[in-house]
Amino acid sequence: MALHAPTHVVAAFDSAIAQYLEEGGLAARGARYAQNCRTLIDGMAKLGLKSFLPAAIQAPIIVTFYAPDSPRYTFKSFYDAVKAHGYILYPGKLTTLETFRVGCMGQLGSAGSPVRSTQSAECWRRCAPRPRW
Repeated sequence: MALHAPTHVVAAFDSAIAQYLEEGGLAARGARYAQNCRTLIDGMAKLGLKSFLPAAIQAPIIVTFYAPDSPRYTFKSFYDAVKAHGYILYPGKLTTLETFRVGCMGQLGSAGSPVRSTQSAECWRRCAPRPRW
């Protein structure tokens, strides 16, 4: 049986490493994720959504938010509405309360955060008129 290297995986990994180094390595990548996280949490707070974890222990990779307390809210419809504008949500599976998660990784930039997108922010507003806490 012949074994062949997964060349597409090796090429993708090589490209990812090059981008990581070009950006400035761990310090620069970590700073960008931290800024994305702050932008996300601040923007969601303005829309009435609260982060599940206190800021002191929040990692800048993925943020868990309390689900909106609204009769109009279902995760599926919320997910579909936000996805239509280019963002992916994750259902909250790590708590006993209803939550959802949003990633802070990637090339979001200041205009790329879900809460900075006018269309996505409108989705949040429609589905989240009242906070749960």
